[in-house]
Amino acid sequence: MMNQSLLLLSLLCVILSCSSPRKNQTIEEIKLAEFDEFIDNITEEYIYLNSRHEEFECIKDAYRNEVIQLTSVREHVLFYETIMMEFWDNHVQLNTNVKESYRVDIMMYTSFDGHSTKVENIWQSQMDQLPKQNIIGSEIIRFNGVPFQEMIDDFPTRCLDKQNPEIRSWIGNKILAGKYSEPRIIDLLLKDGSTISVDIDSLKVKYDDSFLDYKLIDNIGYIKINNSLGEDGLVNEFNQTLDQMHNTKALILDLRHTESGGNTGVAEPILGRFISEEMPYQLYQNKKKKYFGYIIPKGKTYTKPLYVLCNHWTGSMGEGVTVGLDGLKRATIIGTEMARLRGGMNSFKFLTKDYYYKFSFEKIFHIDGTPREEFVPEFLVKQEQLHNDEILQKALEMIRSK
Repeated sequence: MMNQSLLLLSLLCVILSCSSPRKNQTIEEIKLAEFDEFIDNITEEYIYLNSRHEEFECIKDAYRNEVIQLTSVREHVLFYETIMMEFWDNHVQLNTNVKESYRVDIMMYTSFDGHSTKVENIWQSQMDQLPKQNIIGSEIIRFNGVPFQEMIDDFPTRCLDKQNPEIRSWIGNKILAGKYSEPRIIDLLLKDGSTISVDIDSLKVKYDDSFLDYKLIDNIGYIKINNSLGEDGLVNEFNQTLDQMHNTKALILDLRHTESGGNTGVAEPILGRFISEEMPYQLYQNKKKKYFGYIIPKGKTYTKPLYVLCNHWTGSMGEGVTVGLDGLKRATIIGTEMARLRGGMNSFKFLTKDYYYKFSFEKIFHIDGTPREEFVPEFLVKQEQLHNDEILQKALEMIRSK
């Protein structure tokens, strides 16, 4: 009994020593211990580490000795934010920021084509104010007066291969998201050869107070989720709205404003309204096991055709609902690629701070085995215009043609 008690006490001491600074440690030792714990957590829990192995090895060498120079919360946040960006994974992030931090979201999406960075999508369906000219397909030539490719080359990471086109695209979008403390003026070369300047901060996004919006369009039901897949109240409101649409010809479920994701406790009851028997809708894989997530029927089943709209601002749980309905063979998916946020996230507290860092501990797949972040809609819509909702129009055309 004595030996068991001593063993338990020893284990407790080990646990406590990993979660709080030890007595008699110097400030420098505490900072290094915090960094080492951060590295250990990434090593043990980050499910995508194999795909970021080179960057991770570089991080351990390039950053550890600098941690002892941090003297303020601001410096601490910016230091670890920079490390997070080395993973070029939007599901690796802090839950706090300072004025010099990069924003998480941007209302346009760009890609590097091997020579230049071009505007591929604008969040047209959620914008209060759009540029007067069509900037889709335009080349970004300067950001705040600095040549854009030079901005990418000088981006403050040390471990990324900036010649990799996928990484250049990721960095380009991060630059456009911009720092909270700085303006965002871009100079664009349009398709017709003319150039214009656009103040990104003048392009206002609509943020809705309601959980959802709905309407009827020629006996076609339309429900738009307003970034509320993490709000418990959405379930009841969705149920009440769907119950009013049982006699419609078809239903359009618009998930293009779900950039903050959500949780399965809200999403799964919504999915349950479209099936009549228990079915798998997602495949999960963590470091211990693979398993399916199942949907149970809820309420009166909506049996008419279902069309789901998605875009680059369909994020995380929004992607899960989209991929899930496709896996259930219950919906036609229309839109662009989604946010490509990888996996399910977990949070870890810093040793000496009251804020957290987050990263994915679990991979998520379509039930056919396709990684969720690689899913592409069956009906892919290439955005060509700014002032017409091409994705919604495509869905309406498809429904009316039947």
